[in-house]
Amino acid sequence: MNGWRGKRDRWLWLAGAPLFIFLALWAADK
Repeated sequence: MNGWRGKRDRWLWLAGAPLFIFLALWAADK
C-alpha cells in the first residue's frame, strides 16, 4: 500500500509540475 501511495504521489507531481509552471508563466505574462 505504501508503494502504491508513492507511485500515486509521483504521478501527481509529474502532472502538477508542468501545470504549475504553466500557471506561473501565464500569471507573469499578465
